[in-house]
Amino acid sequence: MLYANNLLSSVVYNGDLSNLKRRIQTTELVNFSLHELRLLRNIIYAQYDYKFISEDLNTYYSQFEWYSGTENTVETYLITVDYENISLIKYAEENYPRFISYSDEKIGSLLPLLNEASINPYQNFVIMGWSGDGKILYVNNSLFHAYFYIYDLKRNKMVWTDYPDNEYKGFNERLNAAIEAAKKYNIQPVVDNNLTNIDEYRVSSRLDVWKYVGVYSDGTTYEESHVDHLNIMVIHNVDNAVVLWDDIHTPNHSTHFTNRINPWEFGNTTENDILYSFIQSPFETQISALLVTIPAAAGGDNDGTFMYHKIIGIDTNKSPE
Repeated sequence: MLYANNLLSSVVYNGDLSNLKRRIQTTELVNFSLHELRLLRNIIYAQYDYKFISEDLNTYYSQFEWYSGTENTVETYLITVDYENISLIKYAEENYPRFISYSDEKIGSLLPLLNEASINPYQNFVIMGWSGDGKILYVNNSLFHAYFYIYDLKRNKMVWTDYPDNEYKGFNERLNAAIEAAKKYNIQPVVDNNLTNIDEYRVSSRLDVWKYVGVYSDGTTYEESHVDHLNIMVIHNVDNAVVLWDDIHTPNHSTHFTNRINPWEFGNTTENDILYSFIQSPFETQISALLVTIPAAAGGDNDGTFMYHKIIGIDTNKSPE
C-alpha cells in the first residue's frame, strides 16, 4: 500500500507487539521517518526487555507496561522473523533519501556527504530544492558518479541534467551549474522532508524476469536469469483506476536489478527489495514525488553494486488514466 501501515504505526506509538510476529513489507514503510524507523527496529529488541545503551530508547519504551529494560543481551531470544525484520528496516534506514538545501553551507562538501557509509558508498540520493509548480532538484550518485537533475513532477519529465554534457567537469563546477539552472526554474532551496499519507491509493509492481542460455567453450550450456524491467502502477483504492503507470528500466544493457541480500545473484529480485519513499511538495499538497529505490549491479567498466533511483511524480488532482 502507498502509505505507512497503521498496524506498524500502532507498534511504534502504542507498543502493540502483536504485529511484530510477521514479515514486514517495504510498502508498509513508505512514509516512516528516520526517527520512526529507528523506533520500529529497536522495539524488536525492546519486546525482550533489552536495556539499550542509548538512554532515549530506554525512556521511550518505558511508557509501555510490558517493557522492563532488564536484559543486557537478548540475542538468544530473537527468532527468524525478528532478524528478517531488523535487516529490512536497516535497509530502509540506510537508503533513506537525504534532504540538503542547495543554500546550505554543507552543500560545498556535498560529494563527501554522498559517499558516507551505508550499504555501499555509491548509492545516495539528495533532494536539494522544490519549485512552486512541481519541479524538484536532486543529485543522484549511482555507478560511481554524481549527477544533477531537475524533474517536472506534474509532467513526469526530466527538464534539465548535467549528464552527459558536464560529465568530465569538476564536481563543484557542476554543482554551481545545477544551482544556476535551479534558479532559472524558480526552484527554491526548500527541502522539507514531509513523507505523507495518501490512504486512497496503493502501489503495485511487477518484475519482468528474462532467461539467457549461454554456451561455455567446452560446448556445455548454462542458464542465467536477469531482471532489468519493472512496471509501477499507482492505483485508486475505491474504483481501481490507474492514476499513473511507469516503466522502470536499468540504465544500460550491462546493468541488472538484483536483491539486497546477494546482489550478484541476478534474477532473484523480489518486491521486498524495492523501497518506496513518498515525499510531498512543500508548496502543493496534491503534488508528491514517489522515489523508487532498487538494488542493482553493473558489469564492464562500472563493475560494482549500487542503488538505482527513479522519481515518479504524482498529482492527486489529475484525472485517472
